Amino acid sequence: MTTTPWHFWIIVVIGVLWHLVGVFDYTAFQLDWTPYTQLATGRQIQFTENMPDWVDAAWAISTWVGLLGMVLLGVGFRLSPLILSISMFATVLIALWLSLFAEPTVFGLAGWWGLLGIWLTALLTVLFWLYARDMHKEGIID
Repeated sequence: MTTTPWHFWIIVVIGVLWHLVGVFDYTAFQLDWTPYTQLATGRQIQFTENMPDWVDAAWAISTWVGLLGMVLLGVGFRLSPLILSISMFATVLIALWLSLFAEPTVFGLAGWWGLLGIWLTALLTVLFWLYARDMHKEGIID
C-alpha cells in the first residue's frame, strides 16, 4: 500500500457528507416527515408518492449504497469502487428517467434548477466512482 495522498480524506469526507444528504432526503420522503416534506410542493410530493417501485428502489440504492461505498473507501476496502459503481448506475438511471420518461419530467416539476440538480448529482456519483477506481489502481486501497 502506498502513501495516502493529501486529497484522499477531503474527498472521502465530502462524499460521505454528500451521501448523508441523499440518505436524509430519501428517508424523510419515505417516512413522510412533515418538517421536511412541507418544503416541497403538493405536486412534488404526489410525484414521489406515485413513482414506480423500481425508481424508488433505484433511489434507495443510489443513496444508501453510495454512503456505504464512501465509508468503505475511507477504510480502504478494495471493493469500494464496485460498490460506488452500483450507486452511480442507479443515480444515472434515475436522472435519465426523471429527465426523459417521467410524467412530468424533472424540468416540468422543478424547472431548470431541478434538472441541473439531478444531473449534477449524477455527475458527482460518476466522479466519486472514478476517484475510488483511481485510488484502487494506485494501490491506495487494497
